[in-house]
Amino acid sequence: MAKVKLQDIVAVSGQSGLHKILGRSRTGIIVEALDSTKKRMAVSLTTKVSVLNEISMYSKHDDINLSIILLNLKNSEVSNPGKNAQPDELKKFMLVALPDYDQERVYLSHIQKLANWFTIIKDILDYEDLENVINPKNTEEETKTETTTVEEVKEKKPKKTTKKASEKPAEE
Repeated sequence: MAKVKLQDIVAVSGQSGLHKILGRSRTGIIVEALDSTKKRMAVSLTTKVSVLNEISMYSKHDDINLSIILLNLKNSEVSNPGKNAQPDELKKFMLVALPDYDQERVYLSHIQKLANWFTIIKDILDYEDLENVINPKNTEEETKTETTTVEEVKEKKPKKTTKKASEKPAEE
């Protein structure tokens, strides 16, 4: 299967698993299941759809985007706890995924959902795209554009201001 970008993967309310966005229709979007069934369906605009690249998890300092967490999991090669994992196993998994996660606001059900999602997408996710999104590379063209813009700003002279009729000095 071709690599899929995180912004093309959604979780649809009321449907198990994850889906890939195939296209748009007048009444919503068309998605395909990422499991072995490859079932396609139309999702209406009234259905709650969560795009994975917009999801974040609580840490002790700030919310951390799911893309960073998925990269941590990929780079750590941690074993994924199964569906019937014990709470201790889930917490160990989460400590690898996000070491400073907020243990009061991240529930075991959230960790279990993360583990299930990672199982589904770990082999098909485009990790290079994730790294580029997190750490964008400066190309030479962008650098030249920025330099030109700065030089143009320096060359511009301030406009002369004229006093308005209301700003005339008061007559004595």
